[in-house]
Amino acid sequence: MSRIYKVKKGDTLQLIAEKLQISVNDLRHYHNMRCELWELLEQKLTSKTERIIVPSEEELASLQGHQQAVQKELERPSRYLDKKFYAKDYKVKEVVITSDKEVKTDYSLSLQMEKAEKGWSMIVNTTYEEADTKFTELATACMQAMQPLRYHLSINGGITDIENHREIIERFAQKRIDIESYFEGELAKSYTDAFYEKLIDKEYILERLQMSFLNQVFFPRMEWFHKDNEKWEEEFCPVQGSAFIPYELEAEVVFEEEEIATTVMGELRRNYNLWDLMKGYDAIDECDFFRSNFKFTYKTDRKRICLNEIDAELFIQDDNFYKKHIISVIKKTSI
Repeated sequence: MSRIYKVKKGDTLQLIAEKLQISVNDLRHYHNMRCELWELLEQKLTSKTERIIVPSEEELASLQGHQQAVQKELERPSRYLDKKFYAKDYKVKEVVITSDKEVKTDYSLSLQMEKAEKGWSMIVNTTYEEADTKFTELATACMQAMQPLRYHLSINGGITDIENHREIIERFAQKRIDIESYFEGELAKSYTDAFYEKLIDKEYILERLQMSFLNQVFFPRMEWFHKDNEKWEEEFCPVQGSAFIPYELEAEVVFEEEEIATTVMGELRRNYNLWDLMKGYDAIDECDFFRSNFKFTYKTDRKRICLNEIDAELFIQDDNFYKKHIISVIKKTSI
């Protein structure tokens, strides 16, 4: 049953709504649906406003729950990618564990995001730290020589194109001389030749960049942040250079004190042969199939609605192969 609130000196709609822990719009709507014509509330109280019809305790609890749900929805990342989602700088730690070795790579990402037609233009500059081995150092030097990359991002999230492919080719061509001089030897020359040959094929490079575990994790579909306790199917590439195949996904969203933790879990439900997949064949194999699952947890700031942190793990195994790929991304804080 409705109640009557008697307006006091100094009252405003905002103050009354705050006392009731509901929104001003909910308060106005509730009153206007039940009052006399001459008592209708506008945006502000007038000197003629003597009373406001307010919800009962039971109705108030319902409206407060609605208000909390609305507020939580506003604190999530948008369903469409916007500029405030990414910070300017992130620190990345990447670990690949296989049956016989473990490789660690540390690097930093510097981002510059600009509005583009039907999406965003994102300049990504990757700075690698010291490599563990000479060969890894060579591979890292070649990757570093490509920087920066300018991606086109869909408004829904995800890389759709490379906007500076020609610049990347020219930049690498200039720097490869120094790379070959530093590393010397036939192996280094063969590696840079093969790297350049693949680099000039834009379609090939774009596909490989889209397949990389980092890019699949770091540029998620924005709708993931709104799929509380839902299940759906989506394509994912478990090994760079293989193919995108369907995984069954499930999401969980937890509202923490200052952050929202969105966890996306995926599991491969169909039987693919890993080695055939890496050769470009994605036929179902009921006998020699591999198992795979992943778990990505995104932490976003509830006030700034910015990506603070990512923890991601990918697991792959068949009878002869084991791989665990781990990525940790943390936003750099300004000093």
